[in-house]
Amino acid sequence: MISIPKHLSQIIGKAARKAMPGLTDPVSVTAEQNKEWDYVCPSAMKFFNMHKKKGSFGFASCLDMAKAIAENIDAENNAIEKVDLAQIGKGDPSKSGFFLNITLKNSFIENQVRNVYLAQKVELAQQQDDEENKEEDKKQRVIVDFSSPNIAKNMHVGHLRSTIQGDSICRVFEFLGHDVKRVNHVGDWGTQFGMLIAELDDNFPSFTTDKPEIADLQTFYQNAKKRFDAEPEFKERAHANVVKLQSGDAHCTDGWKMLCALSRVEFQKIYDRLDINVEEVGESFYNPMLAPMIEELLEKKIAVENDGAICVFVPKQKVPLIIRKSDGGFNYDTTDMACIRYRANDLKGDRLIYVTDIGQEFHFKLVFAGGIKADFYDPKKTQVNHMPFGMVLQETIGEDKDGEVSKKVEKIKTREGKSVKLAELLDEAKNRAIKMFQDRMEN
Repeated sequence: MISIPKHLSQIIGKAARKAMPGLTDPVSVTAEQNKEWDYVCPSAMKFFNMHKKKGSFGFASCLDMAKAIAENIDAENNAIEKVDLAQIGKGDPSKSGFFLNITLKNSFIENQVRNVYLAQKVELAQQQDDEENKEEDKKQRVIVDFSSPNIAKNMHVGHLRSTIQGDSICRVFEFLGHDVKRVNHVGDWGTQFGMLIAELDDNFPSFTTDKPEIADLQTFYQNAKKRFDAEPEFKERAHANVVKLQSGDAHCTDGWKMLCALSRVEFQKIYDRLDINVEEVGESFYNPMLAPMIEELLEKKIAVENDGAICVFVPKQKVPLIIRKSDGGFNYDTTDMACIRYRANDLKGDRLIYVTDIGQEFHFKLVFAGGIKADFYDPKKTQVNHMPFGMVLQETIGEDKDGEVSKKVEKIKTREGKSVKLAELLDEAKNRAIKMFQDRMEN
């Protein structure tokens, strides 16, 4: 089985390098549900903007660059039937961004369906040949990691895909009779809690005895982040709070627990609306495991010191897992290494599934390889999968230093208040559905 987005990226990448000799940036392609096309490639807009200072490879506009890429696609390729250019917005085409909308060849689609069918046929035949296995022996423990919002931030539109897809995967495995554990790996630990506790102290100094009413945690977080960036004294207190929290200080621990509890209430409102059941096992759960794990990996010489950081280098990758930063702190690499070990060994997971956006694909590739190198799991006994989905992007419009209007597509940034709250999206969907039925009734 091939990855269709990767296959299309290779075809368009070859065309892009023909049009722009010297280009080294990777091409990205994502699936898009549309009756007119099958996949979309935003890379022309990205390349034009990234290389603008150096002349954008001689192209006067993103439109010209997108046309050149499309014209250089090998007509004999096995996948792409046609490519249409789609303008972003309704402004001057010479100043606008352009996507490449991709339509697949029917023959390519047929081959992929045929390959899936044949693979399933072979797998079914293998299962039928193994008659000695008892039915209960075939039952697996499947651990699905999905949704995973951050404490003190609202769930936004970007969480919808992980939540729905993860829940759907769980329901399929449950229907097949497997033992499914639904895990919500929430971001409930880290340096951000230092600034949040400092903001609590300033706005609600008696929060430990008098529970405050914080109507909007997202705004609370954003205000704390602004102060952290702008006020040196506040930043110093925030760093001190991190040390206190990690040392078990009662006051900081109370603030952390309160913020987590407030967030859980808001998360649960969303899960109840979507009929989602998920068990919270956040980053803080693994915190006691981190230091001993690092010492063990150093002792076994699986981890090594590199520029002051403790790293695990995995085969065929130049970029290592950084399991302890040069300042002594931990990060996602550290937590996810401890996490995969816990799920494979303590929870006895036969299959571990991580449902996140494709932006984390390389991170999990390193974690999975690092887990094998550290002997945290045996890939012959424990199947580990990252099931990525396309990132939810947002278009922002601004002005450059010359006063020209510019547009860019980027990841959602909740800390800057640019995300669409998931609750608001669900409300809008509900209202539109009601109006649609009302209009039908009237007509």
